[in-house]
Amino acid sequence: MSFSSESLAQKRTLSSLLAGRVVKRPKQEDGQRLHEAAIQLLEQNQNICSLFKELGQNPDQCNTFWCQNEEQKQAAFKETSVAASLLGCELRRQAAQLGVPVTALSVKTMLARLNEITEETDEKQEEEDGRREMLTSSQTAQLCALLQSSRELLTQGVLCPKLLWQELRRDQKLPRLEVVYYLHFYNILTLKYIVESDEGVRSWLVPQLKLMCGWKPPQGEVETKHVQQEVLSTVIGVLVKTGFDQSRDAAAADRKLSVLCCSMLDEMLIWLLEAADKCLPVQSCEGGAQLWIQTFDSSLYGVSVSPEALQSFFTHSLTQTLTYNPQLTVSDAITLQNKWIFARSSRLLTSLFQKLAVVFSAE
Repeated sequence: MSFSSESLAQKRTLSSLLAGRVVKRPKQEDGQRLHEAAIQLLEQNQNICSLFKELGQNPDQCNTFWCQNEEQKQAAFKETSVAASLLGCELRRQAAQLGVPVTALSVKTMLARLNEITEETDEKQEEEDGRREMLTSSQTAQLCALLQSSRELLTQGVLCPKLLWQELRRDQKLPRLEVVYYLHFYNILTLKYIVESDEGVRSWLVPQLKLMCGWKPPQGEVETKHVQQEVLSTVIGVLVKTGFDQSRDAAAADRKLSVLCCSMLDEMLIWLLEAADKCLPVQSCEGGAQLWIQTFDSSLYGVSVSPEALQSFFTHSLTQTLTYNPQLTVSDAITLQNKWIFARSSRLLTSLFQKLAVVFSAE
């Protein structure tokens, strides 16, 4: 009986507690005020640039570009897509609150995050003996995560590629070629669009190509070396396609663009030939020019360049090489022809001739 009495008292106590909760339940307007206060607190402490940064902290997202497992890649892309969707909503909300176009706000925050990534490289240059021309693998992963999110924003109509390039050029007089390559890779800003729209493209693209050719990745950085070769082959592929894959009835603007691309390729070829002039026959000349020669491998272009355009480019390059810096008369050429053998020629020059000869028949 004692146990039953205690149990009954306990039940009554529990019932009274539940009844008290019902009485003390907050009113609907109280819940709404709490909700508004929570949103206000979040708005005051929200930093969109930090949201971009958080997207690059997930190891799965950072390794999206490098991972080989298709399942992992799809999972990382899906996660990035969801995060970018939330980021797009926040960008629209803040743009409406500030009274500015959402594309302007998204470009500003994206470039702020981009500068954070590239500035890390600039800081490391001060610690290293030599200048580092390319991003580290960690920075590349962060950049890929940023651009994947930016690609999602582009599909949402939140990001404007044209405005992005204008602000990037205003911010950086010499855009980093590796960053330009990844913008092209993620189809945010194609290299062809950049060449077409940027009037000063020659002033920075050619010097950046030379710097990338001349820089040697530290020993053990296999991925960096792979990216270096991929950047060079992609750039020359776009220049060759744009410069030599033109029909006779092309518009004046297309012909002008074709001449521009040809002139940039010629400048790189002359840079290579000047290096060959300074190179003694016994030297291997392993440097920037040697790396540029590797881009004359016809297998690198794949289906991106038509066979006709490739044949035209190699014919043009061979003609430029054979007519470069003429110093001999016909009689001199005949008199000295016994000296013109592979053993006495620059290895750089013979390597170039070997590359150029591949696409031609014996005749």
